[in-house]
Amino acid sequence: MKRFFLFLLVSAITFLIISCISVSDNVGNAFAEMDIVFHDKKYMKSQDLKVPDGVNEKRFNKLPFQVAFLKSSSRQNDGQLVSSDTITEKEFSEFKKEFEAIVDASRRFPLSSRVNGLADSDLRQSARNGSVNIAELDPSEMEEAQYLLNVTADMTYSSSQVGYQKKMITRITLTCNPVEAKNNKPISWFPATILPAQTTLYAKTDATGLVIDGVSTYTAGKREALHNEVFRKALVKFIDHIYNSFPTGGEVSDIDGDMISVKASRATGLQPDMEMVVYAREKGNQDAMRIPLYNATLVTMAQEGNSELKVWRETSSDRGKNIIKMIKKDFLSAKQQYDFFAASSGIPKPPDFIKVSGDK
Repeated sequence: MKRFFLFLLVSAITFLIISCISVSDNVGNAFAEMDIVFHDKKYMKSQDLKVPDGVNEKRFNKLPFQVAFLKSSSRQNDGQLVSSDTITEKEFSEFKKEFEAIVDASRRFPLSSRVNGLADSDLRQSARNGSVNIAELDPSEMEEAQYLLNVTADMTYSSSQVGYQKKMITRITLTCNPVEAKNNKPISWFPATILPAQTTLYAKTDATGLVIDGVSTYTAGKREALHNEVFRKALVKFIDHIYNSFPTGGEVSDIDGDMISVKASRATGLQPDMEMVVYAREKGNQDAMRIPLYNATLVTMAQEGNSELKVWRETSSDRGKNIIKMIKKDFLSAKQQYDFFAASSGIPKPPDFIKVSGDK
């Protein structure tokens, strides 16, 4: 009898726990469940001082890509129950505005296409002929883009239910396909990348599966709000991927104590509060080893021209220390032997989408 009573008690408690579970992910939190690390000062302090991967002084400023944002015509299936939910034309229009705003705000690309599905040589030719309308796009600029970056959005929705608990996963994936502009061949130094983002919701349902507590996605308005939040997660991943693949930065023009002046600005792709690595390279030798010297934080970001960094860590390597001694003795003399640069390390925080939209 006691065992039976204990069984009933445990079953009742389990039922209460399951039935009280509602939403575990706030729809307003655009950055929940992201598996990226923002390179702020706290993170950089936990890392060794090194030159960021992907540094290429020729690509510190504008990247040689023409960018297009597309909607996938087919949807992924990861083995779970996938609904018929797709990106509507209305949603795609809003996503495209967000995508273009964040691309423009990054200042890393010389141009972005405004025409769906035409990120190729036909688009450039059409622009020159005036047969398509591409807002804010100078046809002469299109010749600067040696490569194309097609970014395709795809969305899936899956759900599962155990007892009175329903689990709902909304996922948006951005597939980035960089190719050569002249022949659409893949680029070996910038491979295609898949950037998934998702939000997981838990809700309490009745016996029929209808949500009675938590966020319901049955109405169009709630679905669109949820989709927009997930898309912004994917956009953060996209921007993070771009800055990790192609650090921004510039040549160091002066070092005075712990303050460094660098030929880089908002116009060339700097972002507020960026963490940067200052390094030396043998004078005039682009293939020479890059020697890390300082970790520094962007403290004054100019809209154009030079910006200022503040050093918070010096290298512990003997070679780097010797170069720092030369700098402290006479920076101009040190510049006769070395070229000095500052390069960004990832992004320090998610973009402010409100300001981005306002800037546009």
